[in-house]
Amino acid sequence: MTATTAGIFVNGRDFGADFGLILDEATGPWDALQSDPRTVDLPDRMGNVSTSPNNITRVRTAKLQGKIVAASRAALLSTLDAIKFYLDVGLLEIRYGDSSAARCWFMQLRTMSVIPYPGKMESLGARLDLEFVSAEDPLGYDVAPQDVSFGATLVPMPLGTAAVAPRIFLFGAATNPVLTYADASGGTISTLTLTGSLAAGEYLDIDNLRQTIYKVDVSNVRTNARSWLTGGSYLTLQPSYGDQPNAVYPQLKVSSGTALATYFRGWL
Repeated sequence: MTATTAGIFVNGRDFGADFGLILDEATGPWDALQSDPRTVDLPDRMGNVSTSPNNITRVRTAKLQGKIVAASRAALLSTLDAIKFYLDVGLLEIRYGDSSAARCWFMQLRTMSVIPYPGKMESLGARLDLEFVSAEDPLGYDVAPQDVSFGATLVPMPLGTAAVAPRIFLFGAATNPVLTYADASGGTISTLTLTGSLAAGEYLDIDNLRQTIYKVDVSNVRTNARSWLTGGSYLTLQPSYGDQPNAVYPQLKVSSGTALATYFRGWL
């Protein structure tokens, strides 16, 4: 993808406005995820075959090419030093386009190559080649979360193209609430059964990713409520239980009280 008018934002910092970086070309973030297929021996046969359902996701890489121009050699070196400083901080949130970009990737700097014009540092410009590699999670994510309220009636959960584990806040008054996860047609996929009572003003904080449950009382005191889970399992929302390209999604409901599901949509 060539994007001469686009910019790059790293941890919220505009590298175009702050350092004069002109982004000429960007590749990688929009590609489909690479995978490293496992193989399995077939009985009585030579060789291996790929087992698609067991593919191992590999890291995502992104390559950027741009240029910077400075008023002096000292200014050029200072700009390069600043760029290296802000890129060498471990995990980076990277956005493309402008500050309103809706999607980001979490990556680390792999390489940074500087090619001065016309080949020596006495020049006042340089080409910059950057390569990033994704962290353990190679997905792209929305910058803003989804906050979806639901109650006793099934409500669709808008998803990207990847599965997410939502954080669910379940508000009292509620008694023995049961969370139901259903596909787009309303068929039950799984449930999460909780045994206990919440008064008005109290709520449960259910983190399906970390598999924790806390009760928060009216004084905002948190206590471990893992023992409330008496049936079913933590929830992971899968776009395959709907039709994501056509905005058809899996659904949630709760039998008692009201709830809020919050999560960042993930993108392959």
